[in-house]
Amino acid sequence: MNINNNDFCFCTLALGKEYRDLALLLAEDISVYAPGIPFVILTDKPHYFSQFEQVQSFQHSQKSVGCYQDKVYVISKALSLFSSCMFMDADMRILKEFPQFQWLPGITARSCSSIKKHFATKMTNNVNTNKKYLVVEKSAHHLNLNLQDENIRFVHEFLFVVTRDEGKEIHFLKLWEQLGRFFELNGMYDGEGNTMGLAAAKVGLTIRHDTMENLDFFKDKIERVRIKYGQSEPEKNRIFFEKREEICRKNHPLIKKIITKITTKIMFYYRYINLRLITRNGLELERFN
Repeated sequence: MNINNNDFCFCTLALGKEYRDLALLLAEDISVYAPGIPFVILTDKPHYFSQFEQVQSFQHSQKSVGCYQDKVYVISKALSLFSSCMFMDADMRILKEFPQFQWLPGITARSCSSIKKHFATKMTNNVNTNKKYLVVEKSAHHLNLNLQDENIRFVHEFLFVVTRDEGKEIHFLKLWEQLGRFFELNGMYDGEGNTMGLAAAKVGLTIRHDTMENLDFFKDKIERVRIKYGQSEPEKNRIFFEKREEICRKNHPLIKKIITKITTKIMFYYRYINLRLITRNGLELERFN
């Protein structure tokens, strides 16, 4: 089954004013370079995007402790409406006309590698990294998966496509949500690229690598790497760096920074306690299999 742009949408998560402002820029890019393709946004203020006809915005309050695992709810909503969706981080930009793609069932990743390789490039004496690997390893063991298997993939989560696959995607999303909770119960509040890879491997959802060469986009972290290795000129996308920094400065004056830091800490512990109650001290893990 091939999916074209007629049954396809973009999607993102935009919580808080900074990310809503960034998502507005992405929505503007989509209206210019991909007219007619819907843009599904889960956000705390859906009316924020009312000026864009292509945007379908839905009310969402952060559920995961660290927010990163909330991407599963974005994908769930998008796939309830369309056969295929492209997740893009809210701070990304599209720079040229969006090309015509045909998406195969499963996950198409702009960047991915085996979980084994992903951690091998990062494993040092860094205590935090080693702890994260132990959480991933424990999850894999409980799912009867072997992390030495090169087919168990880490998906770089800033840009990827998920396409329906005869119901496998439903089981994938459910397991991703459960794994996300387990990760957070064990002190790992990011790493959604790992939960995606483990869930996909368990339910048999294919992960394909596709560089999407014809897709011209901007992501500040990716662009900095390109500049570092001489793959891009520093001045080429300077205007996009400046716009990103302008929005960040506007949304983070000193007093607001202090208030946000305190509020974020309080909400972090609130969500963590709530997670402990919901999962009954981790017993939900017994239902992974």
